[in-house]
Amino acid sequence: MAILKLKPACKDYLWGGHKIREKYHIESDAEPFAEAWILSANEKGPSIIENGEYAGMSFREYCETHPEAVGLNPVITGEFRGVSGESGVTTERFPVLIKFLDAKQSLSLQVHPDDNTAHLLNRDAGKTEFIYILEAEEGAELIYGLEKEISFREWRERVYTRKVLDVVHHQKVKAGEGYFVPAGTVHGYGAGILALEIQQNSDVTYRIFDYDRVGKDGKHRPLHLQEAAMAANPGPVPEDFGFDGHLVSCPFFTVDRFTEDFEEYADSSSYVSLVITEGSFTIKNGAEEVAGKPGESFFLPAGSGKIEVRGKGEIFRTRT
Repeated sequence: MAILKLKPACKDYLWGGHKIREKYHIESDAEPFAEAWILSANEKGPSIIENGEYAGMSFREYCETHPEAVGLNPVITGEFRGVSGESGVTTERFPVLIKFLDAKQSLSLQVHPDDNTAHLLNRDAGKTEFIYILEAEEGAELIYGLEKEISFREWRERVYTRKVLDVVHHQKVKAGEGYFVPAGTVHGYGAGILALEIQQNSDVTYRIFDYDRVGKDGKHRPLHLQEAAMAANPGPVPEDFGFDGHLVSCPFFTVDRFTEDFEEYADSSSYVSLVITEGSFTIKNGAEEVAGKPGESFFLPAGSGKIEVRGKGEIFRTRT
Protein backbone atom coordinates (compact mmCIF):
# COMPACT_ATOMS: atom_id res chain seq x y z
CA MET A 1 0.00 0.00 0.00
CA ALA A 2 1.05 3.63 -0.33
CA ILE A 3 0.16 7.15 0.74
CA LEU A 4 -0.53 8.93 -2.53
CA LYS A 5 -0.03 12.69 -2.71
CA LEU A 6 -2.17 14.31 -5.40
CA LYS A 7 -1.58 17.34 -7.61
CA PRO A 8 -4.85 19.08 -8.52
CA ALA A 9 -6.43 19.78 -11.87
CA CYS A 10 -7.21 23.51 -11.98
CA LYS A 11 -10.11 25.39 -13.59
CA ASP A 12 -10.38 28.99 -14.84
CA TYR A 13 -14.14 29.60 -14.71
CA LEU A 14 -15.05 33.27 -15.12
CA TRP A 15 -16.26 33.78 -11.53
CA GLY A 16 -12.97 32.70 -9.92
CA GLY A 17 -10.38 34.78 -8.07
CA HIS A 18 -6.93 34.33 -6.57
CA LYS A 19 -7.41 33.00 -3.04
CA ILE A 20 -6.56 29.36 -3.85
CA ARG A 21 -3.16 30.40 -5.17
CA GLU A 22 -2.49 32.85 -2.34
CA LYS A 23 -3.71 30.70 0.57
CA TYR A 24 -2.54 27.26 -0.54
CA HIS A 25 0.33 28.13 -2.91
CA ILE A 26 -1.05 25.83 -5.60
CA GLU A 27 0.74 26.54 -8.85
CA SER A 28 -1.48 26.95 -11.90
CA ASP A 29 -1.76 29.05 -15.05
CA ALA A 30 -5.54 29.24 -14.50
CA GLU A 31 -6.68 32.87 -14.58
CA PRO A 32 -8.99 33.49 -12.97
CA PHE A 33 -8.28 30.57 -10.62
CA ALA A 34 -11.74 29.24 -9.78
CA GLU A 35 -11.30 25.63 -8.71
CA ALA A 36 -8.57 23.13 -7.77
CA TRP A 37 -9.76 19.52 -8.09
CA ILE A 38 -7.58 18.08 -5.35
CA LEU A 39 -9.02 14.55 -5.47
CA SER A 40 -10.40 13.76 -8.91
CA ALA A 41 -10.74 10.74 -11.13
CA ASN A 42 -13.09 12.68 -13.40
CA GLU A 43 -12.32 12.67 -17.11
CA LYS A 44 -12.71 16.47 -17.23
CA GLY A 45 -9.79 16.99 -14.89
CA PRO A 46 -8.06 14.12 -13.09
CA SER A 47 -5.59 14.77 -10.31
CA ILE A 48 -2.01 13.57 -10.84
CA ILE A 49 -0.08 11.37 -8.41
CA GLU A 50 3.07 13.19 -7.28
CA ASN A 51 5.02 10.60 -5.29
CA GLY A 52 6.12 6.99 -5.16
CA GLU A 53 5.98 4.32 -7.83
CA TYR A 54 2.89 5.83 -9.46
CA ALA A 55 4.32 9.36 -9.76
CA GLY A 56 3.09 11.04 -12.94
CA MET A 57 0.07 8.73 -13.33
CA SER A 58 -3.36 10.31 -13.36
CA PHE A 59 -5.55 9.38 -10.43
CA ARG A 60 -8.19 8.31 -12.95
CA GLU A 61 -5.81 5.79 -14.51
CA TYR A 62 -4.76 4.58 -11.08
CA CYS A 63 -8.39 3.89 -10.12
CA GLU A 64 -9.02 2.06 -13.38
CA THR A 65 -5.99 -0.19 -12.96
CA HIS A 66 -6.40 -0.63 -9.18
CA PRO A 67 -10.16 -0.97 -8.57
CA GLU A 68 -9.48 -2.66 -5.24
CA ALA A 69 -8.11 0.67 -3.98
CA VAL A 70 -11.58 2.20 -3.98
CA GLY A 71 -13.11 -0.44 -1.72
CA LEU A 72 -15.77 -3.11 -1.80
CA ASN A 73 -18.75 -0.76 -1.53
CA PRO A 74 -18.61 1.77 -4.38
CA VAL A 75 -22.01 3.31 -5.04
CA ILE A 76 -21.72 4.69 -8.55
CA THR A 77 -21.38 2.57 -11.65
CA GLY A 78 -21.52 3.36 -15.32
CA GLU A 79 -19.54 3.50 -18.52
CA PHE A 80 -15.93 4.31 -17.76
CA ARG A 81 -13.66 4.15 -20.79
CA GLY A 82 -10.45 2.26 -20.37
CA VAL A 83 -7.06 3.91 -20.43
CA SER A 84 -6.47 2.83 -24.02
CA GLY A 85 -9.79 4.38 -25.07
CA GLU A 86 -11.58 1.18 -25.95
CA SER A 87 -15.36 1.52 -25.81
CA GLY A 88 -17.75 -0.67 -23.89
CA VAL A 89 -15.59 -0.93 -20.78
CA THR A 90 -17.71 -0.80 -17.67
CA THR A 91 -16.28 -0.70 -14.20
CA GLU A 92 -16.85 0.98 -10.87
CA ARG A 93 -16.40 4.73 -11.05
CA PHE A 94 -14.54 6.40 -8.20
CA PRO A 95 -17.41 7.90 -6.22
CA VAL A 96 -16.10 11.27 -5.01
CA LEU A 97 -14.58 14.50 -6.30
CA ILE A 98 -13.03 16.99 -3.84
CA LYS A 99 -12.15 20.57 -4.71
CA PHE A 100 -11.25 24.02 -3.47
CA LEU A 101 -13.58 26.67 -4.90
CA ASP A 102 -12.99 30.43 -4.91
CA ALA A 103 -16.12 32.44 -5.71
CA LYS A 104 -14.82 35.97 -6.27
CA GLN A 105 -18.06 36.60 -8.15
CA SER A 106 -21.43 34.95 -7.72
CA LEU A 107 -21.90 31.57 -9.38
CA SER A 108 -24.98 30.87 -11.44
CA LEU A 109 -28.22 29.86 -9.76
CA GLN A 110 -28.22 26.12 -10.46
CA VAL A 111 -29.35 22.66 -9.59
CA HIS A 112 -27.66 19.27 -9.86
CA PRO A 113 -29.63 16.15 -10.80
CA ASP A 114 -29.89 12.92 -8.87
CA ASP A 115 -28.47 9.73 -10.37
CA ASN A 116 -31.67 8.76 -12.19
CA THR A 117 -32.16 12.15 -13.85
CA ALA A 118 -28.48 12.52 -14.71
CA HIS A 119 -28.43 9.06 -16.30
CA LEU A 120 -31.56 9.83 -18.30
CA LEU A 121 -30.44 13.24 -19.55
CA ASN A 122 -26.64 13.05 -19.58
CA ARG A 123 -25.60 9.40 -19.29
CA ASP A 124 -23.70 10.49 -16.19
CA ALA A 125 -23.87 10.35 -12.40
CA GLY A 126 -25.87 12.73 -10.27
CA LYS A 127 -24.32 15.26 -7.94
CA THR A 128 -24.93 15.50 -4.23
CA GLU A 129 -22.37 17.74 -2.53
CA PHE A 130 -21.17 19.14 0.78
CA ILE A 131 -19.88 22.71 1.08
CA TYR A 132 -17.55 23.71 3.92
CA ILE A 133 -16.91 27.44 4.22
CA LEU A 134 -13.17 28.13 4.62
CA GLU A 135 -13.36 31.92 4.27
CA ALA A 136 -16.25 34.31 3.81
CA GLU A 137 -16.24 38.05 3.30
CA GLU A 138 -18.64 40.11 5.39
CA GLY A 139 -22.18 39.71 4.06
CA ALA A 140 -21.33 36.68 1.90
CA GLU A 141 -24.20 34.29 1.30
CA LEU A 142 -25.33 31.11 -0.37
CA ILE A 143 -28.59 30.66 -2.18
CA TYR A 144 -29.70 27.52 -0.39
CA GLY A 145 -33.03 26.00 -1.43
CA LEU A 146 -36.32 27.88 -1.55
CA GLU A 147 -38.02 29.91 1.17
CA LYS A 148 -41.06 27.65 1.08
CA GLU A 149 -42.45 24.65 -0.76
CA ILE A 150 -44.07 25.42 -4.10
CA SER A 151 -45.79 23.17 -6.61
CA PHE A 152 -43.88 21.73 -9.57
CA ARG A 153 -46.24 23.64 -11.84
CA GLU A 154 -45.32 26.95 -10.20
CA TRP A 155 -41.64 25.94 -10.23
CA ARG A 156 -41.73 25.28 -13.98
CA GLU A 157 -43.50 28.57 -14.64
CA ARG A 158 -40.95 30.49 -12.60
CA VAL A 159 -38.02 28.79 -14.33
CA TYR A 160 -39.29 29.63 -17.79
CA THR A 161 -40.30 33.21 -16.89
CA ARG A 162 -37.03 33.95 -15.02
CA LYS A 163 -38.75 34.59 -11.69
CA VAL A 164 -36.91 32.01 -9.60
CA LEU A 165 -34.92 34.59 -7.64
CA ASP A 166 -38.18 35.74 -6.06
CA VAL A 167 -38.54 32.47 -4.09
CA VAL A 168 -35.01 31.37 -3.16
CA HIS A 169 -33.57 31.40 0.37
CA HIS A 170 -30.54 33.64 0.99
CA GLN A 171 -28.30 32.16 3.69
CA LYS A 172 -25.62 34.34 5.30
CA VAL A 173 -22.46 32.28 5.82
CA LYS A 174 -19.23 32.44 7.80
CA ALA A 175 -16.03 30.41 8.02
CA GLY A 176 -16.41 27.06 9.77
CA GLU A 177 -19.93 26.32 8.58
CA GLY A 178 -20.96 23.30 6.51
CA TYR A 179 -23.90 23.00 4.12
CA PHE A 180 -25.20 19.73 2.70
CA VAL A 181 -26.62 20.11 -0.81
CA PRO A 182 -28.55 16.99 -1.83
CA ALA A 183 -29.11 16.48 -5.55
CA GLY A 184 -32.13 18.52 -6.60
CA THR A 185 -31.39 21.46 -4.27
CA VAL A 186 -31.60 24.87 -5.92
CA HIS A 187 -28.45 26.72 -4.87
CA GLY A 188 -25.70 29.12 -5.78
CA TYR A 189 -22.63 30.78 -4.29
CA GLY A 190 -22.62 34.48 -3.66
CA ALA A 191 -19.43 36.48 -4.07
CA GLY A 192 -16.64 36.37 -1.51
CA ILE A 193 -16.54 32.69 -0.49
CA LEU A 194 -13.65 30.23 -0.39
CA ALA A 195 -14.92 26.70 0.13
CA LEU A 196 -13.98 23.05 0.29
CA GLU A 197 -16.46 20.99 -1.75
CA ILE A 198 -16.87 17.25 -1.40
CA GLN A 199 -19.24 15.82 -3.99
CA GLN A 200 -20.19 12.91 -6.14
CA ASN A 201 -17.83 12.35 -9.03
CA SER A 202 -19.86 14.31 -11.55
CA ASP A 203 -19.68 17.67 -13.31
CA VAL A 204 -23.35 17.87 -14.33
CA THR A 205 -24.85 21.28 -13.57
CA TYR A 206 -28.10 22.78 -14.82
CA ARG A 207 -27.97 26.59 -14.86
CA ILE A 208 -31.21 28.40 -14.12
CA PHE A 209 -30.00 32.00 -14.05
CA ASP A 210 -26.53 33.43 -14.74
CA TYR A 211 -26.91 37.16 -14.13
CA ASP A 212 -26.71 37.82 -17.90
CA ARG A 213 -22.93 37.32 -17.91
CA VAL A 214 -20.89 36.44 -20.96
CA GLY A 215 -18.01 34.00 -21.24
CA LYS A 216 -14.58 34.42 -22.82
CA ASP A 217 -16.18 34.01 -26.24
CA GLY A 218 -18.39 37.03 -25.65
CA LYS A 219 -21.55 34.93 -25.56
CA HIS A 220 -23.98 34.25 -22.75
CA ARG A 221 -23.35 30.92 -21.10
CA PRO A 222 -26.12 28.43 -21.89
CA LEU A 223 -29.00 27.88 -19.48
CA HIS A 224 -30.61 24.50 -18.93
CA LEU A 225 -34.19 25.42 -18.14
CA GLN A 226 -35.91 22.22 -19.21
CA GLU A 227 -33.42 20.08 -17.30
CA ALA A 228 -33.62 22.30 -14.21
CA ALA A 229 -37.40 22.15 -14.24
CA MET A 230 -37.13 18.34 -14.18
CA ALA A 231 -34.31 17.98 -11.65
CA ALA A 232 -35.21 20.40 -8.84
CA ASN A 233 -36.96 19.74 -5.56
CA PRO A 234 -38.81 23.07 -5.22
CA GLY A 235 -38.71 23.63 -1.50
CA PRO A 236 -36.56 24.46 1.54
CA VAL A 237 -33.55 22.41 2.56
CA PRO A 238 -34.31 20.14 5.56
CA GLU A 239 -32.90 21.35 8.88
CA ASP A 240 -31.69 17.95 10.13
CA PHE A 241 -30.19 15.22 7.96
CA GLY A 242 -29.25 12.86 10.81
CA PHE A 243 -25.50 12.64 10.20
CA ASP A 244 -24.95 10.57 13.36
CA GLY A 245 -22.08 12.68 14.70
CA HIS A 246 -20.23 13.08 11.41
CA LEU A 247 -19.74 16.41 9.68
CA VAL A 248 -21.80 14.85 6.90
CA SER A 249 -22.78 11.28 6.07
CA CYS A 250 -24.74 10.15 3.03
CA PRO A 251 -24.73 7.13 0.68
CA PHE A 252 -21.93 8.68 -1.39
CA PHE A 253 -19.44 9.91 1.21
CA THR A 254 -18.81 10.43 4.91
CA VAL A 255 -16.77 13.42 6.05
CA ASP A 256 -15.17 14.27 9.41
CA ARG A 257 -13.08 17.25 10.47
CA PHE A 258 -10.16 17.03 12.91
CA THR A 259 -7.94 19.66 14.51
CA GLU A 260 -5.36 17.38 16.17
CA ASP A 261 -4.10 13.77 16.37
CA PHE A 262 -6.38 10.92 15.35
CA GLU A 263 -6.19 7.37 14.08
CA GLU A 264 -8.08 5.70 11.25
CA TYR A 265 -8.27 2.17 9.90
CA ALA A 266 -8.72 1.56 6.19
CA ASP A 267 -10.16 -1.90 5.71
CA SER A 268 -11.18 -3.41 2.39
CA SER A 269 -14.51 -1.56 2.35
CA SER A 270 -13.28 1.97 1.70
CA TYR A 271 -10.45 4.27 0.69
CA VAL A 272 -9.46 7.19 2.95
CA SER A 273 -8.92 10.74 1.64
CA LEU A 274 -7.16 13.38 3.76
CA VAL A 275 -7.16 17.10 2.90
CA ILE A 276 -5.27 19.65 5.01
CA THR A 277 -6.61 23.20 5.13
CA GLU A 278 -4.75 24.65 8.14
CA GLY A 279 -1.60 23.84 10.14
CA SER A 280 0.60 20.81 9.49
CA PHE A 281 0.18 17.06 9.90
CA THR A 282 2.18 13.90 9.40
CA ILE A 283 0.45 10.82 8.05
CA LYS A 284 1.85 7.39 8.88
CA ASN A 285 0.80 4.07 7.40
CA GLY A 286 3.01 1.11 8.22
CA ALA A 287 6.61 2.01 7.48
CA GLU A 288 5.65 5.00 5.32
CA GLU A 289 5.29 8.51 6.70
CA VAL A 290 4.64 11.77 4.84
CA ALA A 291 4.38 15.37 6.01
CA GLY A 292 1.53 17.54 4.81
CA LYS A 293 0.74 21.25 4.76
CA PRO A 294 -2.31 23.37 3.90
CA GLY A 295 -3.74 22.76 0.44
CA GLU A 296 -2.38 19.22 0.13
CA SER A 297 -4.45 16.13 -0.60
CA PHE A 298 -3.56 12.51 0.19
CA PHE A 299 -5.22 9.23 -0.79
CA LEU A 300 -4.84 5.93 1.06
CA PRO A 301 -6.22 2.86 -0.72
CA ALA A 302 -8.77 0.53 0.79
CA GLY A 303 -7.00 -2.15 2.80
CA SER A 304 -4.19 0.16 3.94
CA GLY A 305 -4.79 -0.78 7.56
CA LYS A 306 -3.91 1.50 10.48
CA ILE A 307 -3.38 5.17 9.68
CA GLU A 308 -1.90 7.55 12.25
CA VAL A 309 -2.36 11.30 11.77
CA ARG A 310 -0.39 13.65 14.02
CA GLY A 311 -0.38 17.44 14.12
CA LYS A 312 -2.52 20.52 14.72
CA GLY A 313 -4.62 22.62 12.40
CA GLU A 314 -7.54 21.45 10.29
CA ILE A 315 -7.78 18.26 8.27
CA PHE A 316 -10.74 16.61 6.59
CA ARG A 317 -11.17 12.85 6.26
CA THR A 318 -13.48 11.47 3.56
CA ARG A 319 -14.47 7.85 2.93
CA THR A 320 -17.52 5.95 1.75
